[in-house]
Amino acid sequence: MQQVLEPLHKKNQQHEAAAKYTTFKEAHPDLIDDAVVKQGVYKALQDNPNLRLETAYWSVKGRIAAENERQ
Repeated sequence: MQQVLEPLHKKNQQHEAAAKYTTFKEAHPDLIDDAVVKQGVYKALQDNPNLRLETAYWSVKGRIAAENERQ
C-alpha cells in the first residue's frame, strides 16, 4: 500500500511547491524582472540548498536596500 501512496504523496508535494512558487512570483515580480534580485536569490539558493525561497529573497532585498542606503 505504501508503494502506491508514496508516489502520489510526492507528486502532491511537488504540485504544492510549484503553486507556492507561482504565488510568490506573482506577489514579488522583481524576482523575475530584476536581474540583480534574480541572480542574488539564485546564488543564495545554490549556496545553501536548505534555504527557503522567501528567506533568500528577503535576504537579497535587505542587502540591496543596505547597499542603496550606503551609497
